[in-house]
Amino acid sequence: LMELSLEMLPEAYKDAFAYAQQVDLERRKQAILNKNGKAKAIILTATTGATAAGASPIPLSDAAIITPIQVTMIGGLAALYGLKGKELSVMAMPMIARAVGTMAASSLLKLIPGLGTVAGACITGGIAATLTGAMGWFVQTQFEKIAIAKALGEPPPDVNFDFDLFKSYLDNYKKTH
Repeated sequence: LMELSLEMLPEAYKDAFAYAQQVDLERRKQAILNKNGKAKAIILTATTGATAAGASPIPLSDAAIITPIQVTMIGGLAALYGLKGKELSVMAMPMIARAVGTMAASSLLKLIPGLGTVAGACITGGIAATLTGAMGWFVQTQFEKIAIAKALGEPPPDVNFDFDLFKSYLDNYKKTH
């Protein structure tokens, strides 16, 4: 529609029309970038919930509690950036599966005599928080890129899970939190 409009406009108006469209695109992009504060609140809420769930003294229960927290976080981020369906499931499910496996393994520490529930809970609570926070920021970055591409009328980037990239988010999150 925009191309047809541009073709039909008199020559004197074409530059102004094209400029107005560019300004609108930049405004859309900035509106997406401005959602970072809301994304931070979603991630912080999930991270706090994961920390509390990780402190559960019952072995293997934390993974069952943390997974819905992470799914809810990813769903909240997807809604924030206007994403749904395939984009969400293709990217999120492998990430959640790996995180659940890691948390289940760390939860086994609660079964080791001598560590007790307090030491096990601290380790698991920290791991749960770190995995959830890193996952949140990783997903936020990917969803932001997709939303910006859509707003600019560009093809969205692939949403396949890149474990090496996620690991860099995990390492960075460990350093900064």
